Amino acid sequence: MDTGPEQVERCIAALERHGYFAKGRRYGWLVTEPMGGRQRVESVEQLTAYTEAVVRREELATSKEEVYEAVPDNHAIEDEGATGTYNMVYGAICAVVGVVITAVTYEAASEGGTYVVAYGAMGTGAVLFVAGLCQRFKYMNNARRGSSKPNRR
Repeated sequence: MDTGPEQVERCIAALERHGYFAKGRRYGWLVTEPMGGRQRVESVEQLTAYTEAVVRREELATSKEEVYEAVPDNHAIEDEGATGTYNMVYGAICAVVGVVITAVTYEAASEGGTYVVAYGAMGTGAVLFVAGLCQRFKYMNNARRGSSKPNRR
């Protein structure tokens, strides 16, 4: 492994290509990251390892962006449909739990006690269910039209 000044220059140049800035110090180098973080590097071996890690991380981020760009836009529609179903199911569960709590406490208080009306759970469940229903209708409408863009009026 090369540990000379050429290796240091290659590392610094690679870091600068990715938006990093390395400044020589008495103890080695102080690497300033693009978001403002700082990393103290004390030897050429550490600088080389740090540079390799940065390059790998940046290449991985770039490849992820390329994958996301290659995915067709209709994945957003499918997510919207799945979210609508999710909201409908959990909204119904929440509303049913609220009704059950109300019914059980009402039955327990039938001899003159107090009971709980779980209107928060019932109301939240109803709102969540209706929101999910709207999302599902929007998904079905977009899927039928073959559009990858949401229906805006």
